[in-house]
Amino acid sequence: MKNVFLNKNFKSWLNHTGENDLLENFQSELDKLGNLKETKINTALEEGFTDVYYYIFKHEIKSYKNLIDFRLHDLASSLLPTIEMKNYTTAVLICRALFETKAMFAFRMFRIMNRISSKSWSAVYIEQLNFKMLPSWKEGGDIDWERVFPALKKFHVNDAIKAMSEAESSKTEKKKMLKVMTKHYGKMSEICHPTQTNRQLYVLDRDKFDLDENKISNRKVLRDNFSSNHADKVVFPIFLNTMKGFTYAIKMEEEMLNKCLNDLKKNRDSLLAYEKSSKRKEDLENTQPILKQMKELDDKGLSPTEIVDAIVKSGYKSNIK
Repeated sequence: MKNVFLNKNFKSWLNHTGENDLLENFQSELDKLGNLKETKINTALEEGFTDVYYYIFKHEIKSYKNLIDFRLHDLASSLLPTIEMKNYTTAVLICRALFETKAMFAFRMFRIMNRISSKSWSAVYIEQLNFKMLPSWKEGGDIDWERVFPALKKFHVNDAIKAMSEAESSKTEKKKMLKVMTKHYGKMSEICHPTQTNRQLYVLDRDKFDLDENKISNRKVLRDNFSSNHADKVVFPIFLNTMKGFTYAIKMEEEMLNKCLNDLKKNRDSLLAYEKSSKRKEDLENTQPILKQMKELDDKGLSPTEIVDAIVKSGYKSNIK
């Protein structure tokens, strides 16, 4: 490692578990990720191209993967410093966020790869829009997303966990993987929340829960011992699993991106045929009713400014003026 890691408890625990190289390997993978993320994503357009959708889909998939790289690097680069300072709740929060990010990336990429393979181009269009458009919850916010963009979805990490378990070959393995991942995520969540589990990271009860009044009255003091060191056996396995899984996550990202782009290229002719068909226009209007509304307003002779005003107004909920 570039700097000396001073958390002796964690280093000693790693040595005891035979993971002496974990910190160095994790830092090495983190450096690789730092080199992978791009400050600009450029998708070159071939001269005389006619298949606009192909380039849009290709660009948005690459951009989404780069977004995940930035998020993973942001989170992972903060993990070792928090462990070093024994800020263990923060460290577990980071581990949980890394888990969620990896799971959601795999989930979203599985979705778009399945739609490319089945040549469901309208569904691919929706997925790439979902990469960059974030809806309000149905009961909150000012925009009526059901009216503006009914196909827009907001996914939960549980959707991702379930989908990842489906990658296993047998029903037994699927069930086993779902159980393991759910348990791991649940444990991290319990620690992150201000629960009794989180309390155990810091407090060692000197006096047990003894309600015998005679025994209590004979004591001179009630004592709780506070220290971050109480958390070692609880949080160290979480840190270990997170760091070991980080290497796999970076490799998985690259493999999924390459497969997705290769599948898109293989089906380029099918996508072009769809783009030129009347079905594309029909699908587009069903996906985004706002486009049909724009055409209707244009046919009525409204000016561009009037059309924009009408569209904006129609996008808000009825109680918003």
